[in-house]
Amino acid sequence: DPWIRAIGFPVLAVAEEPSQIGVRQSRFLSTGDVKAGEDDVLWWIPLGLKSTQKVASAATQALASKESTIRDVDEEFYKLNADQTGFYRTNYPPARLAKLGAQSDRLSTEDRIGLVADAAALAISGDGTTAGLLNFISELSHEKNYA
Repeated sequence: DPWIRAIGFPVLAVAEEPSQIGVRQSRFLSTGDVKAGEDDVLWWIPLGLKSTQKVASAATQALASKESTIRDVDEEFYKLNADQTGFYRTNYPPARLAKLGAQSDRLSTEDRIGLVADAAALAISGDGTTAGLLNFISELSHEKNYA
């Protein structure tokens, strides 16, 4: 069982295309030094898509392969791992992080905390960018919940 026997845990890299997103899972280590041969674990990951549109079963869909494409995604607003119910990191493109920060009123407290934690951990490991993290955080200047 990869959840208890494998070192690390999954990170989903998100790639955006018009009306769809590609997701690819890989192993996340905070040190960022996962070797290609060490990234062969396949996790079952609940996607938990939050969106303004109803995407056919995507909210309850799971990723059981290395990568997949989710079609008919609302480009205006979407977030994977709704309310941070799954145990994985999500690596959004910097432009999506900035957009999520600007739309923080659509996010739950759990979502906002999770996005900050993911973006920070990914920047530290070298899998994300510090600029993406800082742009996202700057959009939270009006935050009233200091959980």
